[in-house]
Amino acid sequence: MHAILYVLCPKDGITDSKSARGHVFHWLSDNGFTENSGLFQHYYADWFVIGGRWSGELTSNQLDQEKIKALNKEFEEKYGFWINKEITEEIRREQYQEITLKYFPDYHGLPWAFRDSYKENGYEDDAQIVNQLLFDRVIKDHLIDEISQEKLWNGGAVITTDMADKELINQPESFVGKYWIVVVDFHF
Repeated sequence: MHAILYVLCPKDGITDSKSARGHVFHWLSDNGFTENSGLFQHYYADWFVIGGRWSGELTSNQLDQEKIKALNKEFEEKYGFWINKEITEEIRREQYQEITLKYFPDYHGLPWAFRDSYKENGYEDDAQIVNQLLFDRVIKDHLIDEISQEKLWNGGAVITTDMADKELINQPESFVGKYWIVVVDFHF
């Protein structure tokens, strides 16, 4: 089963998305995320990638959610989400981009749907500096101060590489502009 995990890491010395994604990938690996060791003393994952099936989640979380619902409804009615030998991810990605631009005319870049979900280090927008909207929509209600199998497997948990002070957990000023957030797809 796949689950989504968000990992926060301090900005100190991490200057871009590629560095943040690499930092989180190595931090998870070095701390036993798939090895039943280190910080992850219980079996948590047998595989993970940055982004994966949730690539683009940080970007889509910052957009108008009603417009995204309408976009997905129109896409489903016009094209459908399924793929096969004739209808590839590339074709669906182009179709999704077409409808995305109708709802978000200023959106540039790869759409958040139909990305390569096995790209180990994800895409540029799979790591972003925390802003108030990301704090409110992703972090605030999901930041955990204790790593446990139950909390991670429920999906959407947020952890920090520096195990931030429990007193600061729900204070946006502790994270906004000071941390990167990286989305992780893991299998357990």
